[in-house]
Amino acid sequence: MVLRHSAVAFVLALILTGCNKQKARDAGDGVFEGTLAEACGEDCLFWSETDDERRVQGTDGLRAYIEPSFGDFSYRFEIVPQPVGCITIWPDEEFAQDKNYCAHYLVRLRKQVSQNGQPRTASEFEDFRFILPQEDARELLGVADRLAQDWTGGRSFTLDGTSIGFELTKRGKTRSMISNEPLDTDHRNPAAWVGAELHRLALAYGPTGQIPRRYDWHSSDSDDGRFPCNNSGLNVPDPDGFGTGDDACARSLTDQPSR
Repeated sequence: MVLRHSAVAFVLALILTGCNKQKARDAGDGVFEGTLAEACGEDCLFWSETDDERRVQGTDGLRAYIEPSFGDFSYRFEIVPQPVGCITIWPDEEFAQDKNYCAHYLVRLRKQVSQNGQPRTASEFEDFRFILPQEDARELLGVADRLAQDWTGGRSFTLDGTSIGFELTKRGKTRSMISNEPLDTDHRNPAAWVGAELHRLALAYGPTGQIPRRYDWHSSDSDDGRFPCNNSGLNVPDPDGFGTGDDACARSLTDQPSR
């Protein structure tokens, strides 16, 4: 009887383990060896029907797909070492004087009208390019690599939010992940960190008027008057700055009592 119960328990454990692995695989909660398409199929490729022309990643680099649940736009980033044939400096490798290390990185940015959960159809998009300095690219790639190595899976589940998928290629080997867990839920989440870092870098170096101001990549034409400092638009110049001058945000802060 004991053996029978043990056998049943063992079978149940195997089933549950398989279900948990499949659940993690479907949710994209883990880091996979290979591309997103290899890891979980076309469901993990946000623009599987409109992204056929994407280029080969190369020996080193990063590709990221950012899709806010309710935003007006989705974004694809491709971080490409420059000049052609250069060698990326990874933090866990020793520096050698005789190697042709990369001077900077090219960012290919695609801004696409959001599908908002609708069937995949040809979508309007715009392509942009900008340069990322070597130091910023090294930090982006290096930290993403370390977080991906240490990540064992999240402990929370988010229905909505911002889905972030990335493919990180290091010395010809690609790892990928997809998650919509926000960074403040777990700062070790590689996908959440990549999304936050790309937002910071795009605001610093990217094209004006194309990147959402909001940290979660959501943008819309209509602002909520109840939150004048939470601008949901794109990164267009603000002559008053943040909280200064005579704009709605500054007035709302001025009206608050001092602490």
